[in-house]
Amino acid sequence: MSFERKAGRRWMFLALASVLVLGASLGILGDRLVLAADPPEPSAPVTGEIWFDCSRQPEPRSQAERALKRAEHVQKIDAELALEPAQEAAIESLLEEHGNLSRVFWDDTRERYCERLQTIRDDVREMLTPRQLELFEARIDRIDEEMRRKHQKSDSPRSR
Repeated sequence: MSFERKAGRRWMFLALASVLVLGASLGILGDRLVLAADPPEPSAPVTGEIWFDCSRQPEPRSQAERALKRAEHVQKIDAELALEPAQEAAIESLLEEHGNLSRVFWDDTRERYCERLQTIRDDVREMLTPRQLELFEARIDRIDEEMRRKHQKSDSPRSR
């Protein structure tokens, strides 16, 4: 092979490698610029906020009201899944059982939450001057009222 041919191949290889490196670099730079200009939206955090109105006891739903809600829920499931009658009955029974367990869970949780909240508030009250206590009580009233408005339908995460 002649010297000119070897030099030509070397230049061709260097040119091809340069174009490849330049293309990859521009691609990475472009990607970074696009992401920096328009960052992806963060997914909304799940707050899992739980609040109970400890100033009143919730009115429990009647047996008939709970049965009506269960039947409505089963109808929605049936509309999507075309359940057999036996499946409908089994699902309604399952919802009743789990509804009772959930009610016990939320009642217990509500009681423990309210006891803990009262203990915390009482402990803070003991540390405050009379003027601070007055401001603290106003703050508690404001927070409780705001939470009542926010959770108008119920005093718990789930309507009763």
